[in-house]
Amino acid sequence: MGNHDEIYFLNENMNLRYLSDLHSLKRKHLFILLAAIVIIGFALRYLPFLHKLSIGDTYYQYSITQSIVENGHAPERLTLSRYPEGKSLLHDPLLLPYFIAYTFKLSQPLGISLSDYMVIIPAILGAAAAIPLYFLTEQLFDKRTALLSSFIYVIIPASINRTFAGFVEKEGIASILFFTWLYLFVRSSKELSTGRSEEHTSE
Repeated sequence: MGNHDEIYFLNENMNLRYLSDLHSLKRKHLFILLAAIVIIGFALRYLPFLHKLSIGDTYYQYSITQSIVENGHAPERLTLSRYPEGKSLLHDPLLLPYFIAYTFKLSQPLGISLSDYMVIIPAILGAAAAIPLYFLTEQLFDKRTALLSSFIYVIIPASINRTFAGFVEKEGIASILFFTWLYLFVRSSKELSTGRSEEHTSE
């Protein structure tokens, strides 16, 4: 009887280990697929386009970012806009130029110029938005739906049109922050709901 219990215990341990390894393998496959989606999204935003800064708004962001890189802060007034008096930046949202400036400083050992960095950063941000979107959709539905949603997001023209290489605007970083906020909101709401259910059950 003792040997039978020992064999049963070993079999249970093997089954649990197998299930744990299978779960780990599935998670690795999911992350590989998600990484592939991000790479596809980046390629669609970078490869087909001219690798240079484009349109006026991009140079507006470039001039602010350049000032932050060189002086450590944004100018109070931008003379390249609203000539001749210039435009006051005191009430402008400057998260994007500050983000680009400080991440550019981290990339300086690579020897890349600010203009080249600003060409590539919209494509990176636009593709990276698929990551928080995946986790948001997973909370609401399931992993397959999350992967499909992320894939559709990175390939639709409406998304590419505002986050392609050389087009520096707020949509890329705004999408990441928006999806992240929604994910945290949904997850916290679900955890709060679960906690209340457990309290009612214990009563």
